[in-house]
Formats: sequence, structure tokens, C-alpha cells
Amino acid sequence: MLIIEYLIPFIIILSFIVFIHELGHYYTAKKFGVKIEEFAIGFGKEIWGFNDKSGTRWKFCIMPLGGYVKMFGDQNIASQPEQEKKFTKKEKEDSFIFKKLYQKFLIVFAGPFANYLLAMFILFFLFAIYGISYSSNKITEVVLDSPASKAGLLANDRILEIDGAKINNFNDIQKIIQINPGIDTKLMIERNNEIIEKIITPKIISKQDFLGNETKYAILGIKSDKVEYKELSIAEAAQKTFSETLSLTILSIKVLKQIILGQRDISDLSGPIKIAKYSGQITKKSLLKDENGQQNLYLIFWFIAIISINLGFINLLPIPILDGGHLMFYLIEALRGKAVPIKIQEVIYKISLIFLVILFIIVSYNDIISLF
Repeated sequence: MLIIEYLIPFIIILSFIVFIHELGHYYTAKKFGVKIEEFAIGFGKEIWGFNDKSGTRWKFCIMPLGGYVKMFGDQNIASQPEQEKKFTKKEKEDSFIFKKLYQKFLIVFAGPFANYLLAMFILFFLFAIYGISYSSNKITEVVLDSPASKAGLLANDRILEIDGAKINNFNDIQKIIQINPGIDTKLMIERNNEIIEKIITPKIISKQDFLGNETKYAILGIKSDKVEYKELSIAEAAQKTFSETLSLTILSIKVLKQIILGQRDISDLSGPIKIAKYSGQITKKSLLKDENGQQNLYLIFWFIAIISINLGFINLLPIPILDGGHLMFYLIEALRGKAVPIKIQEVIYKISLIFLVILFIIVSYNDIISLF
């Protein structure tokens, strides 16, 4: 039953997002004349595939936790070159490693960029069709004995900024506070036409989310007006899409910074098991019909957009093996005028692989613990 509810939706959603990511690499590489040997969804043993007219092997593999595009001239899926091989003129034209530096950079960058494009397309569609929900940045109630109450916030105060980020509505407050659990947070408040600075430490509480999962939340202890809905024009939907994508990326950067500085526990990180769980729950909730016989497909599209942004962001991190690691090496090559020696690259790749395996074990452990 769990396989049907969790694993199948997870495989479908992740495979689609990974396919778009790899399609970005594939499309850009083909545009620059690179021969593609393999286009794989998943890793390990092939379970199904076919060859196209250009000789590319399209395949699905047994471990659906990623994918890769293997280009001609690469020794492996980490895009390490075949240094021992002697290339003919035609093979050099078809090979990724003999392309100009900017071309290799764009081919690698195209994967994460495709994820961002997918997310932005989905968000634009959702904003254009459904509009947005919003409520005022004006406080209507302060909960007794809450962090906000202890800091001296009052009803009718208007929150203008949190840690330098401008606040336009109550949703903005929730987004920022969620990534500051137990961390001193600076608020700029407007009260009686005066600007007041307040330092508040959000309180961590545990409660059920809308899917029924026990989840930790950071709260200030304030309430605002009832939620209202606003339809958006095409131009407004486009602007909202850009700002929302930027906001989600900035939040990811802040969370990463907090983990590096030790302000956030590594136990907060989630991995594929928890994503699989949420994939199943959101798919089930999206397909359920309401009293009007309508399905709430908004949820599953929003979930896909968020996961796609996260995948794009993670792949841009300067960690070898990930796309960001390749981009880092290309930038170093551009600055120093020659490539980083292969031997050094190999050592760095091995170290980063060990790091990623350890990280995978940690997040998987976190996921398993959260299930019980």
C-alpha cells in the first residue's frame, strides 16, 4: 500500500523533474554539436531503454534518485575526460571536452537553469489562473506569553521589515520566521507613525501541518486579518513569479548559511524518504474531490515547482560531482588561463563523493526518525 501511495508518486514526480534537468544539458549540448551517448533517468542497471537515430541510448535505471547525460569523450558520468584516448578530428568535433570553455559552462549550467524555468512556468500558470492569497502586514492580535508579547509588540503595529527584508503582507512574515527558529530576529515596526526596532527570538512549537504530519514551526505569536484572494493580470503574474522564485532561492541560501554557521541543526535536513512521503500525501490530497467535485491540483503543481527550484539550487552549489562543481572549475580555468590538473580534480571529486554519501546517510536517518 505504501508503495502505491508514496513510492510511485515520488518516482513519477522526481523522474519528471530530473528529466527536465537533464533535458537542459542535452538540448544545449546538441546545439553546440556534442554527441550524446546516454540519457539516463536513475542510476544502476538499466530496466528499459531504446536507441534513437543519432545513437543516443535513452534509458530508465533501477535506482530512480537522479539521472545523467553521458557525452562523447567523457570517461564517466562525472564528465571526467578520457585522457588516454587519441581523438580524430571528427571525434574532437563531437566531444564535450574539446568545446570552448563558455560552451562547456553553458551546457553544464543549462541543467539547473532548466529546473528554474520549469518552476517559473508552473508558478506563472498558478498565479495567472488562481491569483494569490494575502493578508495585511498589520498585527490584529498578539498572543499572550508569546515571543511577540514579551518583546512588546502590540495590536495595530505594522511590520515593515524583518532582518532587512521588506514585508508586504502576512505571508512574507511567515516565510522568514520559519527559517529563523530560535534565532534573534530584527523587526522594524511602524507604531503611531513612528519606526521602532524590535529584537525577537521566534519560538519553536510542534503541531500538525495540513497533511497531518507532526512538524516543527517557528512562531512569533501574532495574528492578522482574514485571508483574501486577488486575481492577477498576466504582467502581475509574471512579476510575482520572478519575485517568488527569487524569494525561495534567497531563503535556501539563508538556511544553508545557518547550517554552516551552526545556527540550525543538521537534523532539520530532509532527504528522499521524506520527499517520497510528501509526494504521496500531496498527490493523494490533490486528487481528492471537494464538495463541488473539483480536484485541488494546485497543491501538486506547487510541490513540483518547489522541488524543482531546490534541485536547481542544490546543483548550483560549488561541490564537485554536482553541476556547480564543474562550473567552479570552469571559472577557475577562466581566471588562471588553464584547467585545474586532472589529478587534483580526481582527488577533489573523491572527497566530495564521500561528503555527499555521508550527507545522504544523515538525511536518510533524519527521514526515518521523523516517521516514528
